[in-house]
Formats: sequence, C-alpha cells, structure tokens
Amino acid sequence: MALTLGKKLIIVMLTILGSWTSQATSRTLQEAASMAERHEQWIAQYDRKYADDGEKESRFKIFKENAEFVEKINSEGNHSYKLSLNAFSDLTTEEFVASRTGYKITNQSRSTNVNTSFSMKT
Repeated sequence: MALTLGKKLIIVMLTILGSWTSQATSRTLQEAASMAERHEQWIAQYDRKYADDGEKESRFKIFKENAEFVEKINSEGNHSYKLSLNAFSDLTTEEFVASRTGYKITNQSRSTNVNTSFSMKT
C-alpha cells in the first residue's frame, strides 16, 4: 500500500508526539529550571510570541512533554534516527496535524440529518 508524503508525515508525527508510554519521574528543581531555560532559548530561536502568561504556561507544558519524549526516544538508542525539537515543539499532535493538513478536530458531534428519501425511475 503506497502512502503519500502527507500521510507518512502525519503517521510519523503522530507516532513521535502521540505515543508517550511513560510519565517522567520526579524532576529536581535544577532540571525544571533547565527545561524552562531551554524553552526560553527555543522561544528566542523561533521568535515565538504568546498572547499572555497563561498561554505561555500552557505552551511550556506542551514543549516540556515533547522535549521529554524526544529525550526518551533518543536515549533508547535502538533507532536509526534521532529526534530533535523544532518550530512545532510547542504544539499538540492535534494542532500540528491541523496546521499541516487543514484537518480540524472538533469535539462536537456532526449532525445526523440525512435526507434518506429518493426515487427510482423504472
């Protein structure tokens, strides 16, 4: 089955960003500060702007989870590739997919109003 480049990209990103298999254990204050510093450096590198402190805090949480996932995969050493942080590192999987494919995930159920009447000519 041939996959298009777009489908391959979605599969890779979903695998990379969506398959966290374990939670990080407790971090020391130094490690937490280090992650905050990494986030600040990342913000400067990619010239990110956040609307307010609340958005920055929520983006930091996503960034931290993605960074921990990257570190976990790279530390396993059984892959032919290495992951790294990039311009999308503060996005959730859903946000990334929507930004790259135009696909919008909604929480609302779709309307089930379907016209089932039809006529057949004989």
